[in-house]
Amino acid sequence: MTNSAIFGKKGSIAKIDTDSLEALWVSNLSKNYKPTNISNYKNYILVQSSSAWGSHNIDCFDTEGNTLWSNSIESGISPLNDDDYFYYYGFTDKKIYKVSWKTGDIIFSVKPEGWFKTYKLLLANNKLLAISKKDVLLIDKDNGEIDSSEALNQFLNPKKITSTLGDGEMFISSISSESGGAEGSVGFIGGDGGGSGGE
Repeated sequence: MTNSAIFGKKGSIAKIDTDSLEALWVSNLSKNYKPTNISNYKNYILVQSSSAWGSHNIDCFDTEGNTLWSNSIESGISPLNDDDYFYYYGFTDKKIYKVSWKTGDIIFSVKPEGWFKTYKLLLANNKLLAISKKDVLLIDKDNGEIDSSEALNQFLNPKKITSTLGDGEMFISSISSESGGAEGSVGFIGGDGGGSGGE
């Protein structure tokens, strides 16, 4: 098994054999974009990058370094992984997105009411919840329909929630040289991919 790690530099990422110090592959990012975070899920490598002009991008690669898709985004994200899809909350546009891992297609983007709330996403028992300090929303995973459940809000009292744990995976920081799973994994270079709390 190859000992390797992935490194990001302006305009590219590279998987390096840490024994021979040779590049196993090099993949290009959008011109003048600098990688700010590298993470992986299953056989997908997600690279978040930014430009000097303040624009942001996400590029998705397979574990051989082949580009699968590229999307422009408003700011950095913390993807919540759920099988063939991931969800994220846009901190700039205040929208909740569902994105296909395979194609990068946006399945839905919905915006909860109100500008002065920041949401943290949580998967629990096949339900998507969006939690702020002011409310808890149920999001339909198929179409993005938002339900502000009064009973759920009264039961949970979102003002008192300080942390959560659900079914979705927020971040995996290792990559296998064979299948992308945890077993036999090697070091993977990236930034903090954890979620941030709601306000």
